[in-house]
Amino acid sequence: MYLVKLPGEKEQGVTLFETKRGQWTASIDSSETPVSLEIKGRRSDGLFDLFINGELHRLQIKARNGKLVLCDENATVAFDIVHAADLVLADSASVAEEIKSGNETLASPITGIVLDVPVKVGDRVERGAPVVIIEAMKMENAFGAPISGMVSEIHIEAGKTIFVGDPLVSISGENE
Repeated sequence: MYLVKLPGEKEQGVTLFETKRGQWTASIDSSETPVSLEIKGRRSDGLFDLFINGELHRLQIKARNGKLVLCDENATVAFDIVHAADLVLADSASVAEEIKSGNETLASPITGIVLDVPVKVGDRVERGAPVVIIEAMKMENAFGAPISGMVSEIHIEAGKTIFVGDPLVSISGENE
């Protein structure tokens, strides 16, 4: 899953599924209808032929100042694309330091399918110990307990699809 932020718009989750070489289906959080994408290739003038839902778009694609820039004859749009896992890795260290004790519920930082919940209610866990494994973009992502304590509630089960922000596991903390 990728997080896409257009200027002045809300961040959107985008998941790409390759249907065959050079063709993808994109699922976008804000839309019930998937989008079909097909890259036909780069032309001699440097533009890319991209079919979006069967409609041809000729785009210039550039990376500039950490943003992806798409240009056609009508508009230029620069936007951020971040792999959801990168946000999790960047944020997890600072969040873990902020939490010292109390009750915490681990919320899903990504959309995916729950592969495993290696804990059960009543288990004692240390901060950082894996409490859920989620598959996203064909990668297994293990997420650890936000605090040390006792597993008080499990909100998900293996095989279920979860979304960003969904509660995963609640832990009753201990004063350290």
